[in-house]
Amino acid sequence: MCYLLILDNTGSSAARIRESKTRDWFNKRLSQIEGQARRAGTEVQRQFGDTVTFQGRPYLEKISIDRTEMFYWLQQERRQQVMDRELVKMREVTLRTPDLPPIPAHTVL
Repeated sequence: MCYLLILDNTGSSAARIRESKTRDWFNKRLSQIEGQARRAGTEVQRQFGDTVTFQGRPYLEKISIDRTEMFYWLQQERRQQVMDRELVKMREVTLRTPDLPPIPAHTVL
């Protein structure tokens, strides 16, 4: 799902607006699903006295942290993309050397 949130990495205002709208849609949908999962987990705990887990972590605790973790990793991904673009620019700059005329040998001596 991460790749859907970064629609255009050019940084244009139109791209940011599209990204914001897409992110808002995903946030709304994620909130709906999260609410359903919380209700189901609470019901299992109430009816059976059992804790729903995912990979050993209590799921009701996990879903409150999931969104924060997701945004953290999206931020890291965006930072990496920016760093990669900057490195490419730096390489382009450092690879360009001015064409200098050769220095005659008698000038150096």
